[in-house]
Amino acid sequence: LYIGGRPVASDKAALEQRKITHVVNMAVECDDYYPESFAYYRGDCTDKAGDSMARHFEKLVAFIDGAKRERGRVLVHCNSGISRSSAAVLCYLAPSGMTLLAALAWLKDRRPIASPHPTYMFEL
Repeated sequence: LYIGGRPVASDKAALEQRKITHVVNMAVECDDYYPESFAYYRGDCTDKAGDSMARHFEKLVAFIDGAKRERGRVLVHCNSGISRSSAAVLCYLAPSGMTLLAALAWLKDRRPIASPHPTYMFEL
């Protein structure tokens, strides 16, 4: 499971180098750059107060689980790789038995700029 922003999501060579097979795009303002090369889940969330990510939780987890069953590699991204992508990764980690705060600490240890919007944290 990889997390990032638009720069890596739009760099086909970087995706191929990391052997990415599936892409979770949580940003309404980002395109699905290579639909012919990678399987996409489109989250279409904004990074504004009041936007909800909860409607995606179940499908998001199913998409990543499906990629995992296929031995795929998943990039979860938003525009900057800070808020929406972080919340999506936390959503995926939630069923693993980690508390939300433990999962956030784990994520920040690996991606220090991870900072999910408070609305998304509340939904999680």
